[in-house]
Amino acid sequence: LFLSIISVSLLSSCNNDKTRNLLIVCSESAEPFAYKDSDGILTGFEIELVKAIALDQGFKVRFVPMEFEEIMRQFDKRIPKFDAAISLITMTTDRWEGMEFTHPYFTSAIAAAVKKGDTSVSSIEDLKGKKVVCKSGTIIHEYAEFIKDSIGFSVTPYQKVDDAFDAVLSGSADVVMEEYPLIFHRIFTKGANLDVAFKGDDQFTFNMAVNKGENYSLIRMFNDGLLNLENDGTYKSIFDKYFPNYK
Repeated sequence: LFLSIISVSLLSSCNNDKTRNLLIVCSESAEPFAYKDSDGILTGFEIELVKAIALDQGFKVRFVPMEFEEIMRQFDKRIPKFDAAISLITMTTDRWEGMEFTHPYFTSAIAAAVKKGDTSVSSIEDLKGKKVVCKSGTIIHEYAEFIKDSIGFSVTPYQKVDDAFDAVLSGSADVVMEEYPLIFHRIFTKGANLDVAFKGDDQFTFNMAVNKGENYSLIRMFNDGLLNLENDGTYKSIFDKYFPNYK
């Protein structure tokens, strides 16, 4: 009888999680993952992916835009005002202290871009003497800060990744270090006046994150839905829409 009561209670809890309106924070300036289109509508790979998983798993979702650093600060306070966050979040040892993660939905690598025609940078070592920019608060930013003194370059972080790319395009910076898919999209999809300077091996993943010790049902639903979308071709369809000819 006791086990039956526990089982009913757990099922009831799962059903409540599935039917409630989940609040997901995301970026609005990380094209093509999450951004506002010309009509001001929030869209992108992460947005469509979560909507498809929500439809597959039978729960509702509402998105609230928030810049990456603020998302991280909310987790640091351990009082996030949301159910989960999806914003190119990479699982790291430090972040495990305050977060739980879903299975990865994207694999990435550190890369760098320079203004088109600039051949002075082809490796990390070539950053010596350069003005490097990146998005603030990310693992790319942490990595750049970690190696800058040993190699000899400066780092200027920007809250919005678009501003980092614009700094290189305007000539106020030499190199932008970023996640490779962000660089790929700007060069090969949008035709930005940039070249890929170098790209590391794929070694990072993007995962949805929830507060430590909470929302295990959401993690399970995301993982189950992601697997279903991969199996029925929906994931590939969304991927190809935002990353055509990705390599």
